[in-house]
Amino acid sequence: MLRDFLDSLVMSCGAAARRLGLMSSSVLLAARHRRCRAAWEPHLARTRELVARAAADCPGRGLAVVVGSGHLLDVPLDELAARFRQVVLADVVHPWSARRAARRLPNVSLLEFDVTGLHPAVLRLCRDRVRAPLPAPAPPVLPGPRPDFLVSLNLLSQITIRPVSALREHLADPDEEALKALARGLVEAHLAWLSVAAERVCLVSDYLRVVRGNAGELARIDLLHGAALPPGEDWEWLLAPRPEARADADILHLVRGVPNYSAAVTHIE
Repeated sequence: MLRDFLDSLVMSCGAAARRLGLMSSSVLLAARHRRCRAAWEPHLARTRELVARAAADCPGRGLAVVVGSGHLLDVPLDELAARFRQVVLADVVHPWSARRAARRLPNVSLLEFDVTGLHPAVLRLCRDRVRAPLPAPAPPVLPGPRPDFLVSLNLLSQITIRPVSALREHLADPDEEALKALARGLVEAHLAWLSVAAERVCLVSDYLRVVRGNAGELARIDLLHGAALPPGEDWEWLLAPRPEARADADILHLVRGVPNYSAAVTHIE
């Protein structure tokens, strides 16, 4: 608990993200990683390898942007900094690990970036506590030139959680169907944005939660609310080995890595 409190003190986080609980989520993520380090490492190593491979295949060497950089657990930052003239770490919360890395590497900088573009609108609805039309997802806008390389990194399944849970908690009469549509809309808007966000885009996302007990699968949960990913490379992430979340079961996420998003989307059209 003391470690978590100290971590929160050194995080860089805007007011909207803090009020939506995103800083707390970042602290809890770091704590779970400490407890489950060995179980997580195959997933993190596979992610770093795929991102590094995608970056090496990128023709441009000017600007790289990592959206969802977080604690840098899955970011091959040294490789990116060596290949590109400028690397921007974009997230709503920047832990001390990211801030320290930006100081260590002169061509790495931090950008506070709400990839949903909806946090202020969600907070206004929560404050008013009345049933009203929910905000429509819109493509975010990155400042500066168009990136040569952009990574959406283990982010897609997360962007719906806090906005939707806040609306469900604070609205006087939440419309569950509208909340479900908002969640799917956020995922699909992010995927549409990736098609035009940079010259070369790499996507890594978990998409399915599996609860697995001694006798086999106990449950499957779609993390993307019905949205579909293009084909790529799939692997398992042992997110919560027993008894981290359940004494009788492990919780795994299925993950897909798409090293060249535009090419993968074109292939299925």
